Amino acid sequence: MPYKILDKQNYQVFVANLAAAEPVIAPVPKESRFALSRITNPAQLADPEAYIPTLLPHKKHLFPAKENLLKFKLEDQPRLTPQMEAPQQVFLEVRPCDINGIRQLDMFFLDDISDEHYARRRQATSIIGLDCNEHCDGHCFCESVGGLLVDKGYDLFFSDQGKYYMVSIGTQKGALLLDKYATPQEASEELITAYKQLQTQKLSRFPIRFKGDLYSVPLLLTGSYDSPLWAELEKIDLACGACNVTCPTCSCFDVLDKLELDLVSGSRRRNWDGCMLQGFAEVAGGGNFRPERAQRVRHRIYRKFKYQMQKYGEPFCVGCGRCIRSCLVGINPYEILNRLFEEAGKGA
Repeated sequence: MPYKILDKQNYQVFVANLAAAEPVIAPVPKESRFALSRITNPAQLADPEAYIPTLLPHKKHLFPAKENLLKFKLEDQPRLTPQMEAPQQVFLEVRPCDINGIRQLDMFFLDDISDEHYARRRQATSIIGLDCNEHCDGHCFCESVGGLLVDKGYDLFFSDQGKYYMVSIGTQKGALLLDKYATPQEASEELITAYKQLQTQKLSRFPIRFKGDLYSVPLLLTGSYDSPLWAELEKIDLACGACNVTCPTCSCFDVLDKLELDLVSGSRRRNWDGCMLQGFAEVAGGGNFRPERAQRVRHRIYRKFKYQMQKYGEPFCVGCGRCIRSCLVGINPYEILNRLFEEAGKGA
């Protein structure tokens, strides 16, 4: 993987040049939090030292909350017109947790049967990451799920090294962006070695939140299906779906056909859906696979740490802490797993 160096002043020039020529979406301050917004100059960027993950992740720009898939006309020969929107966009200062979140969305939408709407947006998107040298707050647990250090899923990745940025070039597209909008310098082997050592050393500054081995969690959950914890969580869970909306890797959706008043024309739309909502598992005839809140909480944890983990070899949770910050009753994934670890230990 090639590396370059960019001094701090040149980074500002890079961002200014990039934002003047490309649609750049980056975290900006918004009231007491941060939000993803289009920027036109580097002064709008969030303070890296104060940054806490935005309420909504980058998925809203790749997999919109509401999206027209096609328009139709019900004539003698029905006409279908696909609706494809794939604007060019650059995600700037994407943190490791969100790089992993986008990478896992790629797995879901592109690995088995490619979703053309997502694929076109993803192809039109460049990802420029920014490393985390300290943890954001007490809710993040990226290191616990193996998401702090990234070596893929980006075009460029910047790491603050004090007087300069070490720039990891992930793709040819990233190399072209860097050369086009900045004046990077070659990174010596000595500086690259020092950078890699610092990357390993910083792991000690990020607390491990789990009381057991991460890769034993699928087995742990297999034996915890009837844990009393799920009934306890049902008493406090609001089934509001905030965790689904704010999660970078939640990708469930509903598809609806809307017929206009002329009863001839209409559109097919895709909307975000979430497994914590009561109607998510409803089927024709009024049946519901998960009518109880306890079942839905359990399903969400199983999807993040068992079903997808068994399929892809990694948890589909990136440790960003968004679900914890947005939950009105403080339901916390790593606390749930730690409680199950404790129960399993007592049982053993």
